Amino acid sequence: WSDSMDVGWQSTRFVRVTAWARLIKGYQISLEEIEVFGAQKPATPQNVNVERLSSSKVEISWEDLGEGYSYRIYRSTSQDFIPSTDNLIASNLTESFFSDDQIDGLEYYYRVAAFVMAGEIEFEGEASEVEAVAPVAMVRGVVIDEAGLVLSSCKVSIADINVTTMTNSEGIYILDNILVGMQLQLRISKTGYYPAYQTVLLAPGQQEVWDVTLILD
Repeated sequence: WSDSMDVGWQSTRFVRVTAWARLIKGYQISLEEIEVFGAQKPATPQNVNVERLSSSKVEISWEDLGEGYSYRIYRSTSQDFIPSTDNLIASNLTESFFSDDQIDGLEYYYRVAAFVMAGEIEFEGEASEVEAVAPVAMVRGVVIDEAGLVLSSCKVSIADINVTTMTNSEGIYILDNILVGMQLQLRISKTGYYPAYQTVLLAPGQQEVWDVTLILD
């Protein structure tokens, strides 16, 4: 005989075999579930979106498949990668959202897959199409005056894009989340000083530019 159980995503049927053994005082029943059939793999997650928030953080979201599903996230630096345990970065996700903060400024590729459990058997669907995030770079340096003294609370910005920072008490500034392969026009300003400009070139593939000294007079 057989029985069925609704697990929220479809009806899954269990085949059950019952064995009887005669005892001195009656009978003993041994019940064992031996097979699950009729289950289907989950659909491929759709509308996957990846957004880089900084050189060290990417947010991934996708369309929820409904109750009963869990998700896995795969990540690689190779565009044609195949999902495996080697590139699995998150599993057992029950929400259609994940924040990846274990990265750097390199270009990364992501895929999302859904899975569901039927008893102790797992069914994983096809992973989504590859979604990429562009590589970004960082510029770090110090702002000084003509006498060589460091200047704190200076505003350092990049013309034409919305990237701005302030120097700390040691005159150090860090500009993050910049697309690589760009020529940057830095603008430095501070009350009591004339604004200054300096060009910095990020070569293709260059992730970091260090010790860029900016001078105000």
